[in-house]
Amino acid sequence: MDTNSFDKLINRIIDKRYKIENVVGVGGMAYVLKARDLVAEQDVAIKILSDEFKDDERAVKRFINESKTVSMLSHKNIVKILDVVISEERKYIVMEFIDGITLKDYMDRIGTLSWKEAVYYTKQVLDALSHAHEKQVIHRDVKPQNIMLLPDGTVKVTDFGIAKIPNAESITMTDKAIGTVNYISPEQASGGKVDFRTDIYSTGVMLYEMVTGRLPFIADSPVAVAMMQVSNEPLAPREINQQIPVGLEQIILKAMRKDPDDRFVSASAMLKALDYFAHNPNVVFANTPSGTGASGAKINKGDYENEEKKKARLKKYVRGSRSMFPIVSGVAASFLAVALIFLLVWVIPLFKGTSSTDENASTIDKLGNGFSMAVDKVLGVDGNNSEERKVTVISFTGRKYDGELTEYMQSEGYAISAVNYVRSTSYGSNVVVRQDPEEGAVRVKQEGKLIPVTLYVNMGSEEARMPDCELMHQSDAKKIIRTELSAAMTSEFPLSSIKVVEEYHDSYPAEYVIRTEPAADELVKVSDDLEVTLYVSKGQKISSTLVPTLEGLTLDEARRAIINSKLALGKIYYEESDTVGAGVVIKASHSAGELAAQGITAVDLWVSIGSSDPDAVIRNTGIDILSYDTQGSISTRPQNNTPATTTQPSSSSDKAQSGAPAAAQAPVQTTSPESSGSSQSDSGNGQIDDIAGLIAMRDGN
Repeated sequence: MDTNSFDKLINRIIDKRYKIENVVGVGGMAYVLKARDLVAEQDVAIKILSDEFKDDERAVKRFINESKTVSMLSHKNIVKILDVVISEERKYIVMEFIDGITLKDYMDRIGTLSWKEAVYYTKQVLDALSHAHEKQVIHRDVKPQNIMLLPDGTVKVTDFGIAKIPNAESITMTDKAIGTVNYISPEQASGGKVDFRTDIYSTGVMLYEMVTGRLPFIADSPVAVAMMQVSNEPLAPREINQQIPVGLEQIILKAMRKDPDDRFVSASAMLKALDYFAHNPNVVFANTPSGTGASGAKINKGDYENEEKKKARLKKYVRGSRSMFPIVSGVAASFLAVALIFLLVWVIPLFKGTSSTDENASTIDKLGNGFSMAVDKVLGVDGNNSEERKVTVISFTGRKYDGELTEYMQSEGYAISAVNYVRSTSYGSNVVVRQDPEEGAVRVKQEGKLIPVTLYVNMGSEEARMPDCELMHQSDAKKIIRTELSAAMTSEFPLSSIKVVEEYHDSYPAEYVIRTEPAADELVKVSDDLEVTLYVSKGQKISSTLVPTLEGLTLDEARRAIINSKLALGKIYYEESDTVGAGVVIKASHSAGELAAQGITAVDLWVSIGSSDPDAVIRNTGIDILSYDTQGSISTRPQNNTPATTTQPSSSSDKAQSGAPAAAQAPVQTTSPESSGSSQSDSGNGQIDDIAGLIAMRDGN
């Protein structure tokens, strides 16, 4: 993006209302500036479409789409739109100014968040999404970069640029695919139909990242990540961070189901589940095959009820039940249970025949075997065949992952349930590194079904291309570098291996990357010893200078003086003056001798155009003039109050023959000192010509 597109606006007032103060952020198609609303007297954020995209129909459509979308919404956790301006010259959205940082920046600084903090932020995001979904708005780009975090812990959802809104013109496939690939849903990655559950998936990925400190899917390229979003299952959060409660892990994985029907039915349903979990951290939800139900997770009846309501209901039951029937029923049930166990343990085995193989078994062994068989029958297990169905898992590690392996596994009674790509130095590319379940594990094979196995396949070389981070905020650059380089390692690329070197830059805003070392697109061998250096802008280096004296100079002289002082020429205002001649500077916006910043401070000038009073115009020339008439006769009167003389205008030939003026007239010098020796006749003629020129200038002739 051309930095001049926003640099030229700093310290300027646009549309006579918004004074631009500084750059807040730079995106792919737009940049955000902090400004002062001079009418409302408040700070605002202005998102301006970049000059390079102002003629791009799709970019403009997306920009307008965002303004329409957010204007439909009114929620405490969604950034407010204050004004929208769409014109040929400039297209921008005025929003409330959020004095905070993105959730992504916060995660980069803190690392893994506690589950309580992560749930607190996620609940606010879901509350905002629930409101948007009620208005039939799908965000489609939920990610930490689009979540602003305020100092008091409040979050604001931003950037509805690719949101889907009702009754809107259909968005092209290019727009549909827009979004950070690490957070998009499987249906987005595959170009399928999206609905509100798309935002639920992205929220699940974001919550996963907050509590584990890493993204669920990491690969060499965005395309590879998108493929993993469609086909791979994420590593369970508790395998990364055992401090995560089981109930929270269940909520995260349910939100990230590949099939939208298996996710929470709505943002409010996921919010209710998190609310319940927050009050009951030890809860373990029952597994459900679908996402139906109020919460999207099947929980025993009464799980969401308030504890006080439970106590009240129990108290009411105890007081209202005066009958002995519950007690009698309980005793009878207990008796029947004991009798059934006695029957199974003692009676049935005694009537069961014994085979020749257990004739020598003791009575206790016979009774034990009889009890085991009875329990098997009660539980629906065929004791005679259970041992036959047990299978010891064989090894697939070291085999190349291809169609041949798939066929071999099926022939042996196994099916590939998922494929996760990892990096390993011990195996070749596309070779199985490990499996789950591991070799030697025992599984019971159900009739007509294959044993599911997850394979971990080596992605190959440990080389990766350095991502292009130029003009990217340093926090975003760190995250992208870690994601890209971690894909080439068996572990996470450490944040401590990314060094930041700050330097001044005239064009790049503060905290934005100027260049990297290794350079962008350079092929690097990833290892624990690799160090990456980010050269980050400290902003423009500001030097001070003194404002020169500008009053009394001509406009050209003043302009040169400003440029020589390395200041900027601001606006030029023209006004009448009875005391200052035309073309001369009357005053400046900054006083002479004032300390100002070089290259930043702009100096406005007020320049005289003369006076509407003709006498004043002529007097200001330094010549003793009384008046002139409409025929061009000029009456002059010297300062010693001698009688005035009137000179009639003459042709050039008359002027050549004219004599000196009357002796009573005082001589008036209108030529340079070098010509002072010329005759008074010549001086007088020069005086008349200069005055006529001034009059013509004033009258616009």
